[in-house]
Amino acid sequence: MSFFYHPSPPDHLNITWYNLFLHEGMASLIFQLAIALPIAIGVFSKGSLAFVHGLALYVALSFFSSFGAGFVNPHTTLVKFFMGKLPGQWWHLFIVLIAQGVGSLFSVVITLYSVPDQDTSGGLGVPVKSAAISNGYALLMEATGTFFLVLLDVLITDFVQRAVAGAAYLTYLAKTNGGNQDSINVQRYNNALYGGGVTQVFRLALGALLALLVFMFFEQTGASFNFWRWFIPAMWSGVSRDDWYIYVVGPILGAFVAWLVACLVLFLADHSQSNNSPETDRTYIKNVERWWTNKKEKAL
Repeated sequence: MSFFYHPSPPDHLNITWYNLFLHEGMASLIFQLAIALPIAIGVFSKGSLAFVHGLALYVALSFFSSFGAGFVNPHTTLVKFFMGKLPGQWWHLFIVLIAQGVGSLFSVVITLYSVPDQDTSGGLGVPVKSAAISNGYALLMEATGTFFLVLLDVLITDFVQRAVAGAAYLTYLAKTNGGNQDSINVQRYNNALYGGGVTQVFRLALGALLALLVFMFFEQTGASFNFWRWFIPAMWSGVSRDDWYIYVVGPILGAFVAWLVACLVLFLADHSQSNNSPETDRTYIKNVERWWTNKKEKAL
């Protein structure tokens, strides 16, 4: 049961758990590896590293979100789960989280053997806090970065899911009124939103936001904003883990606040007097969900 009622993506995202594991693991591997290698080599500027972070996130989202994967960040994954926006069954949450950890682990192994002469006390891409700032300030930075990333991702996901529900509603009306349409409208919207220009802009926005946050916070905290991004390299390398709570508590705190803000924003959007279109009205969306359910049951 989600905190608010929102429809899940339709049929084309009903994937098997092993495909979800494979694609999410690959997305995490590409994302983490693209970040770890430049840091381990140590010849890139802060601006270059920020660009690499943003590009890596964009590539991971572009290649794997059409398979229902590409979440990359465990905090975003958990918030989407509690808001009912994670495609598939409830236990797919654990598949996604484990896949993210496995992908991060492989990125560390590849980095270690690709750059064998690196100093593992500061390599492997592990985020390291600057001695010039306090632990509390560093924790606040990690929480702030995670907050903005999770909030934007969740709001984008809500927009896409509502639009897909609107497309399903159009087909629902055609069916109930005796029309002969199949799923042309749904397919058109799916292609435009999940693989077309609209979502590409959203993915670029997420990548650009991550690049900006890395540029702002990299020298202070290493700009993790992601539990796996810190945990796997830190466990493997010889870096001190005394400040572990910065990279564990900070992102959790930021994700929790993002969840609260997202719930408030979507609650206000659902109850706005000016928002009366059938595509976003709660009653119509429930009818759409009921229609999709009946369609699936008849296909069995």
